[in-house]
Amino acid sequence: GGAVAGLALPVAAWANDTIGTARAETMLRVMRDTFPHGPQIVSLATYQRLVDAMLEEAAADEGVKMLLSDGVDDLDARARAAFGRPFAEVAEDYAREGILRGIETTPFFQKFRWAGVFGIYNAPDLWPALGYEGPASDFGGFLHAGFSDIDWLPPGPSPEELLAQVQR
Repeated sequence: GGAVAGLALPVAAWANDTIGTARAETMLRVMRDTFPHGPQIVSLATYQRLVDAMLEEAAADEGVKMLLSDGVDDLDARARAAFGRPFAEVAEDYAREGILRGIETTPFFQKFRWAGVFGIYNAPDLWPALGYEGPASDFGGFLHAGFSDIDWLPPGPSPEELLAQVQR
């Protein structure tokens, strides 16, 4: 197996048997580009875990294997047409983003979208790094869970002040 340029993380050794190493490396680049968090927030190993899960599904389901294989091949064809090289070798983030925006309504892209949404944002171990404190219901609801404790906006009215405005 190889490693995606700039990521230095090898794909799963058995990716060759599923869709091929180059395609698996492109999948890793797509996942990272679709959810571009820094490594201090979402580790490269997390992205790899998400791609590995998709490859495991592809190994068991011919339809998923074709979706991923054909989708990567399409991405590579688009990148070659625009930049003369495969998608994972396009160095500029904005260029890869442009290619991905061109396919964002496709089943291939949606597969990555939902794998990332559930794999990253539904992972309690990642919540602290993302600034999410967890479900408010665990703390008695938003009103009592520090709904207004963010520090990047100017302070707003207190709940009492808001209630007084409504009761006028």
